[in-house]
Amino acid sequence: MTDRAVRRRDSRRFFDMARPLYLPLLSLGLLGVLVTLAGDAAAQPSPPLPASDEPAFEEEEEGGVPGEPRPSEPPGWGIEGPYRLDLELVFGSGIRTDDPPNFSTVNAAGILVGGGLRVELSRHVAFGLGYEHIGLWREDTGVLTTGSYRIDRRLDSLWPTLRLYALRGDLGGLLIDLGLGPSWQGVSAAGSSWDPLRPAITQSLECSAGGGTGFAIRAAVGGEVRVSDPFSITAAVGLDSYRHHSQALGECAPGAGTITMVGLRLGMTYGWDL
Repeated sequence: MTDRAVRRRDSRRFFDMARPLYLPLLSLGLLGVLVTLAGDAAAQPSPPLPASDEPAFEEEEEGGVPGEPRPSEPPGWGIEGPYRLDLELVFGSGIRTDDPPNFSTVNAAGILVGGGLRVELSRHVAFGLGYEHIGLWREDTGVLTTGSYRIDRRLDSLWPTLRLYALRGDLGGLLIDLGLGPSWQGVSAAGSSWDPLRPAITQSLECSAGGGTGFAIRAAVGGEVRVSDPFSITAAVGLDSYRHHSQALGECAPGAGTITMVGLRLGMTYGWDL
C-alpha cells in the first residue's frame, strides 16, 4: 500500500471517530453566534420615546413615598408581629433516667399534665408561662431493719418558656423550647414499721409531705401541625432537670434530690390573633 493510500485511510478513520462530535460543536457555534448578536443588540441605545403633552406620574409603591426606595423588610427573628395569644393544654410522660439517692426505682415513668398561655411576637419567636404536674414516680425501700415502705413522688413546676420556630409555614413548623423556672416536690409514703427487737409486731404507716422550692430547666425539640386556623397540635421530646434537696420532708420520707428525665409532651393549642 502506498504512502498516499495510508494517509487517506488514517484521515478517513479520524473523521469517522470525530463524527459524533459534529452536532455538539455545531450547536455550541450557533449558541455563540446568538449570544454575540444579543449582546450587540443590548449595547445599542434604544430610540427615545416620543414626547407627550400629558404630565408623567410616578407610580407610588405600597408602603413608600413616590420616587423613594421602599424600606427593607424587618428581620424575621424580632418582635414585628403578627401577634397571637395561644392557650395550650399539655399531656405526656416524664421518664426518669437517673437513680434515686436513697432507694430503688419501681416505676420510672410518670404522668404529665399541664397548661399555659403563650404570646407570639413574630412567626419565629414566642414567650409563654405554663404549669405542669408530674406524678406516679414510685420508689421502694425494700425490707429495712425498721420496716418496708413504698414512696410515690410528685413535682409541680412553673415554666417560663421561650419558643423558637426554626422553620414555620402555613401548615406547621419545627420548634425549639427552652424553659427555666421554680419547682416544688411532694411525697406520699405507705408501708409497715416494726421494732427491730420485736419484728413480729408491725404497725401501718401512711404520710404525705411537701418540700421547699427548687428549680427546673428543660430543652426540647419538636414540631407543630396547624389543624385549622385557630387549632394546632404540637409534639416535643426533650431533657428536663429538676434540682431539689434529698433531706427529710417533714417526718415522712427523704427528698427526691436531683432528677433527670426525658419529657414527652403532646400539646393542643387554640389561638387568637391580636
